[in-house]
Amino acid sequence: MIPDRLAPRTITEYRRRWVAFEVWCVLQARQAMPATPSTVASFLLDVGEKLSLSALALHRAGIAWMHGRHNVFPSPTDHPVVSAAVRSLRRRKGVRAWHAKSPLTLSEMKQLVARVDRTTLAGNRDAALLLAGFWGGFRRSELCGIDREQSATSRAAPACSSKVTASSG
Repeated sequence: MIPDRLAPRTITEYRRRWVAFEVWCVLQARQAMPATPSTVASFLLDVGEKLSLSALALHRAGIAWMHGRHNVFPSPTDHPVVSAAVRSLRRRKGVRAWHAKSPLTLSEMKQLVARVDRTTLAGNRDAALLLAGFWGGFRRSELCGIDREQSATSRAAPACSSKVTASSG
């Protein structure tokens, strides 16, 4: 078997999804390892009506992970029959289109900062975070990850360390 290079929580989740697939296979008198693409597609169609699309994706990933651990390549989850089943579920469930939000304009940022109470320490902090996020293009997670020790201040050029990263979780 191939060693895992995934986070422990991911492995736990994939194992849970694999066990659900194995139980379904036993009840349906089908073979779980190695599974055929039609078995995987049937499973996903069967459980897909009750699950969210993200949960369905986890089941598919868990089945692929276990096949990979047992050196079964290519994974049956990559077969066009399985992809067609997932597309069918996505169509039936409906997928909301994601639209990127337009960025704040400079005049909108000025209005936001003007509403902050700059007479308090918290207000100054909030204004600084708003401005740092705007001019630095930081995500919320990056702004939340800033530690006081990571910031270098001088009267000429306040700066933020490049060590600011989004947390994985």
